[in-house]
Amino acid sequence: DHHHHHHHHHDEHHVGANCCNIFLSILLPPFAVGVVVGCKKEFWICLLLTCLGYIPGIIYAICTISKTHI
Repeated sequence: DHHHHHHHHHDEHHVGANCCNIFLSILLPPFAVGVVVGCKKEFWICLLLTCLGYIPGIIYAICTISKTHI
């Protein structure tokens, strides 16, 4: 049976742009980046952006999480 294609490959431990992380990015951008990439320079950049302006922090967080696929 060749009809069913398996689109979800190893999604159980997929840390990336899922709904939960996007939601976190909007609420607490630096925390979301910290969860995904760890306490690296991205986290501090995001924290700085969030302090300077909330929206840039959110955008940076979502961009960082979207391009991070572990």
